[in-house]
Amino acid sequence: MSDEELEQAVRRLRTEGYAPKEIARALGVRPAVVAPLVRMIAAERADTAAESELAECWVSPGWRAGLTVAGHPEWPGGETVDRETMRRTLHRVLREWKWTDTWGWDFPMVAMTAARLGEPDTAIDALFIDSPKNLWLPNGHNWQRANLPLYLPGNGGLLAATAMMACAWDGFPKRKWNVRWEGLRPLLAAG
Repeated sequence: MSDEELEQAVRRLRTEGYAPKEIARALGVRPAVVAPLVRMIAAERADTAAESELAECWVSPGWRAGLTVAGHPEWPGGETVDRETMRRTLHRVLREWKWTDTWGWDFPMVAMTAARLGEPDTAIDALFIDSPKNLWLPNGHNWQRANLPLYLPGNGGLLAATAMMACAWDGFPKRKWNVRWEGLRPLLAAG
């Protein structure tokens, strides 16, 4: 496959919603071959994309500059969440966030959201998003940037996400994962 054919195949699969590692598997190449093309395509889209209209999606018009949950008066409480609106929000975040510009806790936050919505495959994919901000060094450090010597929210988020996925929401795909755990109690009620 020529470089041009590879780029076109990556563009097509990315448009269809495939994750970078899924694209690599589908094309029979290493993820390291696909990753630069995915980043290039994402950068092109970011440069040319106008802010699209938001329809029943819990985000502010400037959501790319920062999305917050806690304490925002326009966000409903958990008991009143419309699950389908939350599902659309989750999938829009997965499609449109610039994962190189996020923080290490965003990956487990997205995984917990997917698990809570009954999408265990999406939850696992979120924990394995290919991004420098989702990198774990041998010493356990979740690297974010050079001038930040230690960043622990990513570590805590990963531990919370895997614990919640294991014991609260059946968040691991049953056909792919055999997860054993003990002594964990659900932090939030399943539902």
